[in-house]
Amino acid sequence: MIVGHTKHVSDLIKLVARGRLSHGYIFWGPERVGKRTVAHAFGNFLENGTFEKIREGGILKDAVLVSPDAERKIGIDAIRELQYFLWQKPVESPRRLAIIDHGERLTPQAQDALLKIAENPPASSLLILVVTNPERITQTLASRFQALYFARVPEPETSAWLESQGVPPKKAKEASSESLGAPGRAYAYVNDPSFIKQEKEIQKLFASSRASRSAAIKEFISRDDFDLEELLDGAILHLAKKRDFARWHDFLELRKNTAILNLSPRIQLEALLQD
Repeated sequence: MIVGHTKHVSDLIKLVARGRLSHGYIFWGPERVGKRTVAHAFGNFLENGTFEKIREGGILKDAVLVSPDAERKIGIDAIRELQYFLWQKPVESPRRLAIIDHGERLTPQAQDALLKIAENPPASSLLILVVTNPERITQTLASRFQALYFARVPEPETSAWLESQGVPPKKAKEASSESLGAPGRAYAYVNDPSFIKQEKEIQKLFASSRASRSAAIKEFISRDDFDLEELLDGAILHLAKKRDFARWHDFLELRKNTAILNLSPRIQLEALLQD
């Protein structure tokens, strides 16, 4: 189910009806607000006439999702495969749709390869880049796409959606408040124990003394499943709730640069967490 973004949905439907759909879009905005969900649902609409995310296990014949690899990158080989896919004739849909999730993780070589496709797209192709930090996309590449900004979703809409999924009203309201406009976070708050655990650990990290903070950061980083970007997302959310906008801005800048700079997580986090 799509939560919020009714205008984007309406506009995309109108563009299809009028035959004015572009060959490329950048869906950008905060994490977990529903950008990828709308992209998937749009693929379903093009193929089946229903603007809803396809059910789990369902398959779209004319859509493909490109995601970062184990190294959290999208390389040139993935774009070459994508090019082959886009040049095939659609089976059920008027367009062959390629959704590139976390588009900011495209390598420079992959961005160059994608630019060549965007400059001369197949007539029946459609590219959607799902992006949190659009500044990581080169201006030349970004200029070939139309940008749609996905804003945070109002709490009442998120709460109503959670209740429709069987979440008790009090819990739904609490989760929507904690999510700060990101329905995906609200869902994780209710259904993912590991998400709640990390939220509590981040709160503990900010509340810790300077003496114990270094050890806490070292413990975070040493985990096999450590993800700096996920940690920073949680920290940014925590600081927004606390209205600590000075440090919020510093963490936001670090979050923007993690994929393009060779940063030491420990040194950066210790510097930002100084009292």
